[in-house]
Amino acid sequence: LPPGEYTVQVRLLFRTFPPYFLRLLEAQSGLDPAVKGRVPVVEMARGTVRITVEGEPNVGGPECAADEVADCNQVCQPRRWLADGDCDDGTYSAWGGADFRCEALDYDQGDCPRPEADRGCPAGEITDCQGDCWPVDWLGDGWCDDGTEQLWGAADFQCAARHWDLADCPDPFAPPPDRPAEGDGLTEQGCLPGFVRDCTDTCHPEEWIGDGSCDDGRNADWGHPHFNCEAFGFDRADCG
Repeated sequence: LPPGEYTVQVRLLFRTFPPYFLRLLEAQSGLDPAVKGRVPVVEMARGTVRITVEGEPNVGGPECAADEVADCNQVCQPRRWLADGDCDDGTYSAWGGADFRCEALDYDQGDCPRPEADRGCPAGEITDCQGDCWPVDWLGDGWCDDGTEQLWGAADFQCAARHWDLADCPDPFAPPPDRPAEGDGLTEQGCLPGFVRDCTDTCHPEEWIGDGSCDDGRNADWGHPHFNCEAFGFDRADCG
């Protein structure tokens, strides 16, 4: 920034696995650590501050921590996301919108296709995740082209570079469907969608009722969920 006075809007973001999401991951011991590292971003606070920039402007980009790197938009992002097998092209807003798809970062060190990747295809075709040419109108046509051999070929658009076949294929990094979406309003009980107030008037995931585990308020790891009362059929018979 050039020297001078600036008004800056700041946001305090916190990355965390909420207890109900940790419980889902606990059963997936073989889950890739890189996936576990990409945790939801929760906004804790926001505000406006005044800053003064003195001296010569810094033209070298941001000063990132040792375990971070400046992305294509000069925003510090975790270095471990480079070349992790997933094309970080700025579309993953839930994880900070990391964008490594530029020449300076070697297109996410090979995770993202280079701009010239499609130049070898005939008109009307585009490369898939494997670099093979296929009709461009197969993208987002309602069919998940995941590389499975079909009568018409084995097109593979199931990758971040092709936006999971323009949403025809499931995104493996999307939040679990039973995880409340960030920004949703509260229910009439004052809980996030998918949550209910337990026997102690505390919000917990509704799916924990009758899930085969007795939630009697003694499990500190998951926030002491307590459905062991008559109102919940004693955790739908999970508790004896």
